Amino acid sequence: MLGLLWSSTRAAPKQYQWTLISLQHLRSGIQLFKNENGRYPETLSELNTLYRNNGDVKSVYSENMEFISNIKGCNIEYGILNGEGGWYYNSKIGEIRVNLTKPLKEYFNFKDCSNITMRYRIPSDW
Repeated sequence: MLGLLWSSTRAAPKQYQWTLISLQHLRSGIQLFKNENGRYPETLSELNTLYRNNGDVKSVYSENMEFISNIKGCNIEYGILNGEGGWYYNSKIGEIRVNLTKPLKEYFNFKDCSNITMRYRIPSDW
């Protein structure tokens, strides 16, 4: 999966790539948590604490940040999708999204014409 993700975003800004990879890591970590505990983590911090204290698995949360908003390297968690950056997390259904509701063109200056379709992608829809 990571290979497909990398090749499809090669022309994208690095912040876009890093955020997509972080999102995939978090989704995998949330599913692993549910498989092992029978429930979703209440917060992303709980996910981080569990895996930081587990000698077999490294932290899946602290290194996974959103790099697109003005707050680069943001791992703030929100319970509502408000466009402030960081992550939107719904612990009832284990849903995680990038907490950005505007098209990428609002966050990046696309000078390359090859990124025409990417500039209209909305991070919270990923």
